[in-house]
Amino acid sequence: MKKALFLVLITFIGISVIGSTELMAQEAAPVSQEGTGWIDVALYISYIMCIIAALGAVIAPIFQAAGDPKSLVKSGLGLVAMLVLFLIGYMISDNEVRPTYIPFGVGEGGSKAIGGALIASYIMTIIAVIGIVYTEISNLVK
Repeated sequence: MKKALFLVLITFIGISVIGSTELMAQEAAPVSQEGTGWIDVALYISYIMCIIAALGAVIAPIFQAAGDPKSLVKSGLGLVAMLVLFLIGYMISDNEVRPTYIPFGVGEGGSKAIGGALIASYIMTIIAVIGIVYTEISNLVK
């Protein structure tokens, strides 16, 4: 079951990549307004397949983890840690709305949420770099 689901996901991702590549190649070539209907259909099919692949990538580990509940606890702890980092970033960020934000409809709340997400990603990047450096140094010492 796991191998079949994995193969289906890989197939959907492969078809999506091929479809997206074809669409990018078509966009690079000069296209008239006539005869672009199949491109729209292919684009929607690519969207649907990407959504199915993303859902499969989220749902498949849940089915796999059903046999081992301890792995769900570890995943839950990771999600809680990421939520805590986002909340820390959200509390630190300001809610300033610059004139360049207004055309995009970003208000004070959106500005604060975007700032919080950016700060959380900066923190996670710093933690990842520190982890990589620590791992490499510990491997050299051994």
